[in-house]
Amino acid sequence: LEFTNLALCMLEKVNENRSLHSLEMCFFQEELMNNIKVLESFLKENKKLKSVQFVCCRTLHLSICDVVTPLTKRDNPLEELSIECGRFGDKGIKEMTTIFRSCPHKFPRKFYYKRDSFSDEGCYCLSEIFSHEDVKLEVLSLSCNRFITHSGFRAIATALAGKNEPLQVFGFRDCGGNNVDESDYLLEISKTFLSCPNMLPNEINSADNLVSREGLLLLGELIIRREFPLDALRLSRSLNAPAEGILSLLSLFRENPDKTPRVLDLKSCEMDNNHGIEIAKLLKMPNCSLEALDISGNYNLDSGIMWDIMSSLDRNTKLREISWWMLDEFYTTKILCNSATIAATYSSNHTLVRLTHSYCLPLESLRYLTMNNHPDKAVVGRIKVVEHHFVRNFDLRHFTHMGPSLLAQVISVVDRAFVSREEKGFSTKTAAIANNRSEYGGNNGGIDTSALENNSLSIIFMILRNIPS
Repeated sequence: LEFTNLALCMLEKVNENRSLHSLEMCFFQEELMNNIKVLESFLKENKKLKSVQFVCCRTLHLSICDVVTPLTKRDNPLEELSIECGRFGDKGIKEMTTIFRSCPHKFPRKFYYKRDSFSDEGCYCLSEIFSHEDVKLEVLSLSCNRFITHSGFRAIATALAGKNEPLQVFGFRDCGGNNVDESDYLLEISKTFLSCPNMLPNEINSADNLVSREGLLLLGELIIRREFPLDALRLSRSLNAPAEGILSLLSLFRENPDKTPRVLDLKSCEMDNNHGIEIAKLLKMPNCSLEALDISGNYNLDSGIMWDIMSSLDRNTKLREISWWMLDEFYTTKILCNSATIAATYSSNHTLVRLTHSYCLPLESLRYLTMNNHPDKAVVGRIKVVEHHFVRNFDLRHFTHMGPSLLAQVISVVDRAFVSREEKGFSTKTAAIANNRSEYGGNNGGIDTSALENNSLSIIFMILRNIPS
């Protein structure tokens, strides 16, 4: 009761200046909900409020109308409404859609209605309001509502397919718990959008749901027919995921690499080495659009396949994140900076910025990942070359077996590795020594610039450093 009174005072105080942008209410007691007028006034009058989240806030004295009605009386519509574990059920959804039916333009652009246990009846009510032309929905999440069958889901998908703009995010994770024998949501969404692939939501989250080979293949066909690739496809922990279905989907992406989703989540999908080989082939494609890949939890992928996948990243210029439980310290460092030769170092991976796995990365790998954040990858490559071939045990014999053309290019690379901070974000040779710092950590991102400066006084370096690139 003491905490509840404090919460009421805070809400009233904030309501006076009306400057709050986001309100999240979780597990509040009956006493707070009994003072519903304070909440109604806050939701109606606070003009800067953009997001409201209610988690486990249903009490004997609070109905969904108490939440929704003040929102319809606002001058500016709410951007985000999230109701989780409210247990309002089909009745609550029916009441909510009835209220918004008179003012559909007030419906929030981002709508999260999770863990409420509503059924197909609620889906029919939602599809009706979603179909209205004044409802500008961008994000929809109905995750963890386990009483939705294929019929209710089809109604929602049909309403979304009839909009003028595709949904940015559609989440229906873990919706098949009580209907696992009949609810293949990917198949339903694929059938619905078959005639309008460009209206397929840009991000699809179907984790923890039943999937079939037919559903995966049909979805894959839709994805490659789109004008642009999906932002994300999340299939982690898919129930009864057929190995040949996932494999066929990966093969389809390999044949159309520019239509591969930018984020692909295949966590715990029981993939084996055949899937790993297909992933490696996909990553080798020069126009592969994949930027983030999660294949953690697939324990049938062995260490040999790990090297195939990592070695495919040598010249990959798109993938920025990869999650896998079996990433090896030696392999990751070698991929990020292969110091065997100057050419190998320069063509190492300069794109990866995040690796997630079951152990801590060595500091050297972390430094390379941080360095890879630099937007100019040519600069990153030159810095790695300088660090591993022209610093520390610097030896002029590096030059002795090079032809004139290659020699000119190598010297140019070394010289250009220290362009001005204003141009590329790195210190010049003199500034680096004076400042002894870098954007990427102490000692100029791990480069001992003083050693390079001393060696640059050699006659051969002084003669050749001005050769044009």
